[in-house]
Amino acid sequence: MRLKGKGPSYEVQVEAVGESDDYEITARGEDFVFRMHVTQAESEEGGFAVPGADGSSTVVPEYDLMATADEGSC
Repeated sequence: MRLKGKGPSYEVQVEAVGESDDYEITARGEDFVFRMHVTQAESEEGGFAVPGADGSSTVVPEYDLMATADEGSC
């Protein structure tokens, strides 16, 4: 995924690392690398019900996401 915009660096790149929940973040023209780890957990508050055409409903779970970042590669 590439994110482009205005700022000190014009191109930020986020790459998934293998099958894990880790990502490496770099920017063109910069010497830094950051590691971002994303976790998800099903919310304790439940989710929401989606009504079906036949009168039934399906509960869609809600998730809490958390991301941490550290300097350095994965």
